[in-house]
Amino acid sequence: MATLGAGLLVVVLLAAVWLLGSSVATPGGPVVAGNVVVVMDDVKLKEDLLPDPMHEPKEKDAHLIPDIGLDPALPQKVEGVDPIDRVDAPIATAPKIDVGAKELVGGEGMGSLTLPSMPPRFGWRYGATRAQLVRQAGFNDASEAVVEKGLAWLVKQQKPDGTWVMDGSNTDRAAGTALGLLPLLGAGHGAKGTTTKYSINVRRGTSALERLQKPNGSFGAMYEHALATIALCEASVLMQEPQLRSAAQRAIDYIITAQHDAGGWRYAPKQAGDTSVTGWQVQALYAAKIANLRVDINALKRAERFLDSVAVDGGRGYGYIDPKAMPACSASGLFSRLLLGWRPGRIELDEGIKRLALDKYSTTPTFDSYFCYFATNAAYHNGGPHWQRWAPRVRDMLVRSQEPVGSWKRDDAHVGGSGGRLATTSLALLTLETPYRYVPVKRIVGE
Repeated sequence: MATLGAGLLVVVLLAAVWLLGSSVATPGGPVVAGNVVVVMDDVKLKEDLLPDPMHEPKEKDAHLIPDIGLDPALPQKVEGVDPIDRVDAPIATAPKIDVGAKELVGGEGMGSLTLPSMPPRFGWRYGATRAQLVRQAGFNDASEAVVEKGLAWLVKQQKPDGTWVMDGSNTDRAAGTALGLLPLLGAGHGAKGTTTKYSINVRRGTSALERLQKPNGSFGAMYEHALATIALCEASVLMQEPQLRSAAQRAIDYIITAQHDAGGWRYAPKQAGDTSVTGWQVQALYAAKIANLRVDINALKRAERFLDSVAVDGGRGYGYIDPKAMPACSASGLFSRLLLGWRPGRIELDEGIKRLALDKYSTTPTFDSYFCYFATNAAYHNGGPHWQRWAPRVRDMLVRSQEPVGSWKRDDAHVGGSGGRLATTSLALLTLETPYRYVPVKRIVGE
């Protein structure tokens, strides 16, 4: 009996070892271990708490494939849309967005949203999810109609070869094409499995970017390179095409190589950085993480050190190349901090956005499209009362200032001079797309 009991004990122990061992991944086979599902060679990751999009890549997910199955008169109507409804009631302040059995946790002030199922990655850029995010953010049907009218103007500017060309002092085709593509991608056009009236424009534009990319991954000067890289990263997620993913990875690798030792970027590779160019590179790296591309964690840490070097009052403001705060640089720096991992509601963010004085910002036709883009993203992704006050102001300003043809006239600031009507219109559209371009999530449960 003792011998039999010992034998049974051995069997039980072996069974326990086998069960524990089954949680170790084997090539080609699915493995379930707790809340993690890994399919080797066709990798899918499911965790209770996915890290921030800027998390340090681990060996197991180094090759993840995305699992994504100003005219002062306010118009009374915009192409048949009901008159603009201003945000009179406070925007909800609950920090959770509940998506069926799944949960998206965003910044304070972003409200709660219940949806029947989790959309595919970037799936919130179209359909019912988008409509609910728009309302939740304090935007409305009129602002969405303005987006549609702007996109219609934008595609008319596309050249026969698929590129767009800016009409300011800078006529770089890579930058122009990126600025043409980004609002289309922001509205979900080109997504795999969908057919929209602008799908062909997206495909022609991405093909043009692939042709414009140099063998080393570069698109030219770093401003232009960052814009093209963001477009490629977003397109690779929406379109799920391997060649776009490869082109995006080469572009990201070039950004890493071009970074200055002090952590910033400027016009040329390895040049000591400025906050403006650095802000666009940080956006590109963020888009790369959404696309599950390889991003060197050390590059992100160096970018944080650069921001520290130009920060004022612990990160409440930012200068261009030194710690002398400027509104546009501060807006860019604050948004970069959010992308690099500062939690929404952090005191430096709250006080920094307060210093942007958005409630006193002029809503005249001379708006600065660059400032509006960065300030809107910083305020939205941080959430709270500053966003509640800014949402109707920026929304109505952009609705008022759209021209009858669908574009915005070139602004009187840097973007208008350099990129003309095309660049100003692109940033205006991206600003209006803020509620659904990057859903303000810090954690995705059950994705």
